[in-house]
Amino acid sequence: MKILLLGANGKMGKMVQDCCKNQGITTICVDPTFSKTQKQQLDNECKNVDVVLDFSNADALSENIDFCLKNNLPYVVATTNHTKQNLKKINKAKDNIAVFFSPNFSFGFNLFLQAIKTLNRKIFDVAIIEQHHKSKKDNPSGSAKQIAKTMEDREDLQIYGIRGGTEIGTHTVLFFSENEKIEITHTAQNRIVFAQGAICACQFLQNKSKGLYSMKDLVDQ
Repeated sequence: MKILLLGANGKMGKMVQDCCKNQGITTICVDPTFSKTQKQQLDNECKNVDVVLDFSNADALSENIDFCLKNNLPYVVATTNHTKQNLKKINKAKDNIAVFFSPNFSFGFNLFLQAIKTLNRKIFDVAIIEQHHKSKKDNPSGSAKQIAKTMEDREDLQIYGIRGGTEIGTHTVLFFSENEKIEITHTAQNRIVFAQGAICACQFLQNKSKGLYSMKDLVDQ
C-alpha cells in the first residue's frame, strides 16, 4: 500500500511515517501548506497512491478534499476542530469517493464509547472531563464532542476541558445518582495509538466504494 500523507512534518505525521516504515508501507509526504511545487508533485504522483491520509489541519480540508475528488482517491480525515461547512463538505464527498472520518483513531477509545453508550441512563447525571496538552486548539476536544454525540446530546450533559503540560489525551465520563457514582476513563499513553489506527483506516478504505466510514466500521468488522 502507498499512502499520500498530508501534514507529514507534524507530530502525528512523523509518527505515521515511522509506523509505516516499520510495516513496509510507502508514504509520499507533503506539508500542510501546499506550494506550487508540491501541487505539481501531487499531480505527478497521485496516480500511484492507494489512499490519502490527512494529518494537516482543518483549514486545509476544503483544498485537500477537492484534490481527492479530482483524482478519485479514498480520503482518511484525521484532523479535528472542523467547522459546520467542513462537515457538510465531508458528507457531500461521500457520494463520489470513500471517506473515513473519525475524531479519534484509537481502538481503545472507540470501545470506550461503546461502554459509555451501555451505561447511559436518564437516572444518572452525567459529566465529561477531558484533559489535553496546553497547545491543543479546540476545547472541548473532538473526542469529547463524540462522547456527547454517543450520549444522544443530553441537555443536562456537562463538559469540562482542561489544558496543560504534555497530556496526550484523557477522557473521563462520570455517572452520578443519589447514592452511587460510576466513573469510566480512557487514557492515551502514547500518540502511536492514533497513528496505528489511522494506518488501519487507510488499509480498511483502499478497497471500499464511495461512502462515509468511521472507526465504528473498523472496530466492528
